[in-house]
Amino acid sequence: MKSYKDYPKKHIGVSDISALVLRSPDGVAELNFGADGSYSAYICDGAADIGENYDLRYQAKGWLWIYDDTGITEKINANCIRVYRAGDMGCVIQVLHWKGE
Repeated sequence: MKSYKDYPKKHIGVSDISALVLRSPDGVAELNFGADGSYSAYICDGAADIGENYDLRYQAKGWLWIYDDTGITEKINANCIRVYRAGDMGCVIQVLHWKGE
């Protein structure tokens, strides 16, 4: 099984209030970080081994939009999207069954 660290990292936003907003058909949530700044996440698939130090913070079905202080930064369409956080800045987005595959 591949580690989440074997997958690419992608910029997901910038915030002066240490938080991004997650929106999906399942609702809206804040994704809080330990400091203001620029955030990235490893984007992986279902085959990724996500460390035990990561906690599941949000799960979406169908699609997930991520917003920073200025607007939408990322759109993901998939059957299931899971957002994990660890420590002050660690973030992993696991995409299961991309739509269209």
